[in-house]
Amino acid sequence: MVISFLIIYLINIAAFITIYYAGNYDENRIYISYYNNSYQLAFNVGFDEALEYANEINDDENIYVSMCINQPYIYILFDNPISPYEFSKEVEYYPLNTNNQFTEVKKMGIYIFYMEEEADGIYKTNQVYLINKDILNKDIENGYLNKDEIRNMKIFEDFVVFKIM
Repeated sequence: MVISFLIIYLINIAAFITIYYAGNYDENRIYISYYNNSYQLAFNVGFDEALEYANEINDDENIYVSMCINQPYIYILFDNPISPYEFSKEVEYYPLNTNNQFTEVKKMGIYIFYMEEEADGIYKTNQVYLINKDILNKDIENGYLNKDEIRNMKIFEDFVVFKIM
């Protein structure tokens, strides 16, 4: 009885270690693998550098940030802290959605956050955009954006910053 318990226990430990260190994503990108660079998606690698570059190329216009990550305004506040009083004056929210437990921020200062389904008509001249590179490719394929209008484009891991001229 004790020996069978130990064998089952050791098999479970071996399976856990194998999956933990050698696993892969499934089709829903739920599972982080040690051997590929999938940790970048989980930790939004490149977003901080992309935000810094977006602020550099911005000419006192708005910066459009795709909601390709959950609650992107939090990362912006982390890099550019403001007082809670100033935040409460500047912030605009999307209308409450019964399907979502959280209120989504629509605008905060110069940053405008938009969802992927709002991409049609969002691209405007002299504006700076910070989006996921997969979303950029979809928007070009769908005809929301003409790639000949893109200027100052830089890629930061999974994120792209560009300006439209």
